[in-house]
Amino acid sequence: MICSKKTIFARNIDLFIKMNQTDNPWLTIKLSDYENHMSDNGVKQAQLLDHFMAKQLSLSPTVCILGIAGGNGLGNVNPTFHTEVYGIDINPSYLSESSKRYPDLNNIYRTICTDINESVKDLPNAEMVIANLFIEYVGYDNFCSAIKSIHPKIVSCVIQRDPADSFVSETPYAARLVMLDSVHSSIDRDILIANLGNIGYMLQDEEIELLSNKKELIMLTFINADTY
Repeated sequence: MICSKKTIFARNIDLFIKMNQTDNPWLTIKLSDYENHMSDNGVKQAQLLDHFMAKQLSLSPTVCILGIAGGNGLGNVNPTFHTEVYGIDINPSYLSESSKRYPDLNNIYRTICTDINESVKDLPNAEMVIANLFIEYVGYDNFCSAIKSIHPKIVSCVIQRDPADSFVSETPYAARLVMLDSVHSSIDRDILIANLGNIGYMLQDEEIELLSNKKELIMLTFINADTY
């Protein structure tokens, strides 16, 4: 079969779009750059997220953590309380590293490599979902699709409120993270609450922490209205 130039051009455009849709910068960013940036004294978000995770993990023995990266917060898992903890991430090397760091959780911690922007079919069932600084990279609709698929009793998430023009704080590693701007979008607290309300989740608790760089981290915890 002989294809016209117009058909070949259309196919090439479709291929180009598809390739760029799957070219997620999270697949190329070094874990060390991300973690060093997050724990830098000018940022200190890693430390605060670990603090939040301790509170979140105490709420349920079965937990699905979206955007686990290298496993920050997994040190708060209690083997005598937790029965299943799932770490979800788009980057397989991040997941591998998270498992290596916590070998004592081998019977509890399981990793799943998937991109919920593409599909939610591989997500497990769990009583609780934790999503800290994750919704910013998937958006309201994809996040709600993931929640409906997992169908947890509790959803706890941390979002960032940034008064500055750029969401990436200045550190020696910041330049290596600028590419995340292509997949990042700010999340509005009220819009998130409304979206989760539309699928049956009620806001139960809220905690706000102000960082030294004037950013705010907001932890919002929701409960499924059917179990209230």
